[in-house]
Amino acid sequence: SALPPRHPYGRTYDSRNPPIRYGDWLYPSFTAFMRRMVLCDWCEQQGVDETGAFRVRVGCGDERYQRLLTGPIGGYTTIDYVYEEGEGGDERERFIILKGTKEGDIAAYLVLCDGRIFLYTTEAEIESQRLSGRFPITTPLVRTLLTKHGLAHLIPE
Repeated sequence: SALPPRHPYGRTYDSRNPPIRYGDWLYPSFTAFMRRMVLCDWCEQQGVDETGAFRVRVGCGDERYQRLLTGPIGGYTTIDYVYEEGEGGDERERFIILKGTKEGDIAAYLVLCDGRIFLYTTEAEIESQRLSGRFPITTPLVRTLLTKHGLAHLIPE
């Protein structure tokens, strides 16, 4: 493989689904690259009303954040990659798909990068003061996942 020794993607190297470098980003596989590209390009298409529901700073040093960023998450699709031009030169980033893999579904996903958690959704926003009232489908999904990782207290009300 063309990966440096001890690179985190060296363990999972597969010549049929190799790591992909795209600009400053390194993906563990061609599949991960395609998933992220489809998700990022899809949300910018006409008719896709994606909303940034919240953004919260956790901090890169938080162990719970690191487990969510790097550990296995059963029951969810994850898209992992490394931004090599980040502050540390090796910034891991992750998309966690909460909902939206079936036709007609709303889409909801988290983005973890630079010690922050971002929630995006295509769920129509209901006018309400509280996040749970504004996004009644998305909020329980994110609350369930973040509770498992000890981070539910970060969800804004």
